[in-house]
Amino acid sequence: MSHFIRDYESVARDGRVTRTAFLAFCVGKSTAEECTREVDMVQLRKMFDEVAGPAGQIRVADLVKHKTRIQQVFPVLLEKFSEIDLNNTSTVSWAELEVFAGGTGEWLEYQLDQVIGLELLKQQIRQ
Repeated sequence: MSHFIRDYESVARDGRVTRTAFLAFCVGKSTAEECTREVDMVQLRKMFDEVAGPAGQIRVADLVKHKTRIQQVFPVLLEKFSEIDLNNTSTVSWAELEVFAGGTGEWLEYQLDQVIGLELLKQQIRQ
Protein backbone atom coordinates (compact mmCIF):
# COMPACT_ATOMS: atom_id res chain seq x y z
CA MET A 1 0.00 0.00 0.00
CA SER A 2 2.90 2.37 0.65
CA HIS A 3 3.79 2.12 -3.07
CA PHE A 4 0.31 3.29 -3.98
CA ILE A 5 0.54 6.26 -1.63
CA ARG A 6 3.97 7.14 -3.00
CA ASP A 7 2.78 6.84 -6.62
CA TYR A 8 -0.69 8.32 -6.13
CA GLU A 9 -0.04 11.33 -8.35
CA SER A 10 1.00 9.16 -11.30
CA VAL A 11 -2.09 6.93 -10.97
CA ALA A 12 -4.68 9.62 -10.26
CA ARG A 13 -6.42 11.73 -12.88
CA ASP A 14 -7.84 15.04 -11.74
CA GLY A 15 -7.17 14.03 -8.13
CA ARG A 16 -9.16 10.78 -8.37
CA VAL A 17 -8.29 7.15 -8.87
CA THR A 18 -10.77 4.97 -10.73
CA ARG A 19 -11.36 1.37 -9.77
CA THR A 20 -9.76 0.26 -13.04
CA ALA A 21 -6.66 2.36 -12.43
CA PHE A 22 -6.36 1.06 -8.86
CA LEU A 23 -6.68 -2.59 -9.92
CA ALA A 24 -4.25 -2.01 -12.77
CA PHE A 25 -1.80 -0.52 -10.27
CA CYS A 26 -2.18 -3.67 -8.16
CA VAL A 27 -1.15 -5.87 -11.10
CA GLY A 28 1.86 -3.75 -11.94
CA LYS A 29 0.68 -0.98 -14.25
CA SER A 30 1.63 1.96 -12.11
CA THR A 31 0.82 5.04 -14.16
CA ALA A 32 -2.39 6.36 -15.61
CA GLU A 33 -0.78 6.25 -19.05
CA GLU A 34 0.00 2.55 -18.69
CA CYS A 35 -3.53 1.85 -17.44
CA THR A 36 -5.14 3.35 -20.50
CA ARG A 37 -2.60 2.37 -23.13
CA GLU A 38 -4.09 -0.06 -25.59
CA VAL A 39 -2.16 -3.22 -26.33
CA ASP A 40 -2.64 -5.02 -29.61
CA MET A 41 -3.03 -8.55 -28.26
CA VAL A 42 -2.60 -10.10 -31.72
CA GLN A 43 0.74 -8.35 -32.17
CA LEU A 44 1.72 -9.21 -28.61
CA ARG A 45 0.97 -12.91 -29.20
CA LYS A 46 2.94 -12.85 -32.46
CA MET A 47 5.90 -11.25 -30.69
CA PHE A 48 5.64 -13.78 -27.85
CA ASP A 49 5.73 -16.70 -30.30
CA GLU A 50 8.79 -15.20 -32.03
CA VAL A 51 10.67 -14.49 -28.81
CA ALA A 52 9.75 -17.43 -26.56
CA GLY A 53 12.12 -20.34 -26.33
CA PRO A 54 11.25 -23.96 -27.13
CA ALA A 55 9.51 -24.38 -23.76
CA GLY A 56 7.03 -21.62 -24.64
CA GLN A 57 8.49 -19.26 -22.05
CA ILE A 58 10.39 -15.98 -22.33
CA ARG A 59 13.66 -16.06 -20.41
CA VAL A 60 16.01 -13.20 -19.59
CA ALA A 61 18.31 -14.44 -22.36
CA ASP A 62 15.39 -14.07 -24.78
CA LEU A 63 14.91 -10.47 -23.63
CA VAL A 64 18.51 -9.69 -24.48
CA LYS A 65 18.44 -11.51 -27.81
CA HIS A 66 15.16 -9.94 -28.98
CA LYS A 67 15.35 -6.55 -27.27
CA THR A 68 14.65 -4.55 -30.44
CA ARG A 69 11.53 -6.55 -31.32
CA ILE A 70 10.20 -6.38 -27.75
CA GLN A 71 10.86 -2.63 -27.64
CA GLN A 72 8.72 -2.17 -30.75
CA VAL A 73 5.71 -4.16 -29.56
CA PHE A 74 5.64 -4.16 -25.74
CA PRO A 75 8.55 -2.31 -24.07
CA VAL A 76 6.98 -2.77 -20.64
CA LEU A 77 8.13 -6.41 -20.80
CA LEU A 78 11.73 -5.21 -20.62
CA GLU A 79 11.03 -2.88 -17.71
CA LYS A 80 8.75 -5.07 -15.61
CA PHE A 81 9.78 -8.63 -16.40
CA SER A 82 9.94 -9.67 -12.74
CA GLU A 83 6.48 -8.21 -12.03
CA ILE A 84 4.98 -9.97 -15.04
CA ASP A 85 6.50 -13.27 -13.85
CA LEU A 86 3.68 -14.08 -11.42
CA ASN A 87 4.97 -17.47 -10.32
CA ASN A 88 8.59 -16.30 -9.80
CA THR A 89 10.19 -18.81 -12.17
CA SER A 90 12.38 -16.21 -13.93
CA THR A 91 10.39 -16.89 -17.08
CA VAL A 92 7.21 -15.37 -18.50
CA SER A 93 4.53 -17.60 -20.00
CA TRP A 94 1.87 -16.45 -22.44
CA ALA A 95 -0.71 -16.66 -19.65
CA GLU A 96 1.34 -14.33 -17.43
CA LEU A 97 1.94 -11.87 -20.25
CA GLU A 98 -1.73 -11.94 -21.21
CA VAL A 99 -2.74 -11.28 -17.60
CA PHE A 100 -0.40 -8.30 -17.35
CA ALA A 101 -1.22 -6.79 -20.73
CA GLY A 102 -4.91 -7.60 -20.68
CA GLY A 103 -5.75 -5.84 -17.47
CA THR A 104 -7.96 -6.58 -14.53
CA GLY A 105 -10.33 -9.06 -16.19
CA GLU A 106 -7.52 -11.38 -17.18
CA TRP A 107 -5.84 -10.88 -13.79
CA LEU A 108 -9.02 -11.91 -12.01
CA GLU A 109 -9.42 -15.00 -14.20
CA TYR A 110 -5.80 -15.98 -13.52
CA GLN A 111 -6.34 -15.63 -9.78
CA LEU A 112 -9.61 -17.58 -9.86
CA ASP A 113 -7.92 -20.37 -11.82
CA GLN A 114 -5.48 -20.75 -8.92
CA VAL A 115 -8.37 -21.49 -6.52
CA ILE A 116 -9.48 -25.13 -6.38
CA GLY A 117 -13.21 -25.65 -6.03
CA LEU A 118 -15.64 -22.89 -4.99
CA GLU A 119 -17.19 -22.84 -8.46
CA LEU A 120 -20.41 -21.16 -7.27
CA LEU A 121 -18.43 -18.36 -5.64
CA LYS A 122 -16.32 -17.95 -8.79
CA GLN A 123 -19.50 -17.61 -10.89
CA GLN A 124 -20.85 -14.97 -8.52
CA ILE A 125 -17.60 -13.01 -8.66
CA ARG A 126 -17.60 -13.13 -12.47
CA GLN A 127 -21.09 -11.58 -12.58
